Amino acid sequence: MTITHLIRQNKLTPSGKLPPVLPVVLYNGEERWRAAPDIADLVEQVPGGLERYRPALGYLLLDEGAIVNDPAWSE
Repeated sequence: MTITHLIRQNKLTPSGKLPPVLPVVLYNGEERWRAAPDIADLVEQVPGGLERYRPALGYLLLDEGAIVNDPAWSE
């Protein structure tokens, strides 16, 4: 879905902004997830004044193996 599509479908919020986005990683590998919790930590730093343009985005991690093995989730 593009921004233009959201505008045409009148899907912007009452304040005229884009709707919220929840980035989610659903992982079900045998090894536990070990990647950085923000993609900024996965992208090489940019020299000079360009650093502010390096993408940064945290995400909600749902690591199925860790959840299954966590006693708090099995109650």
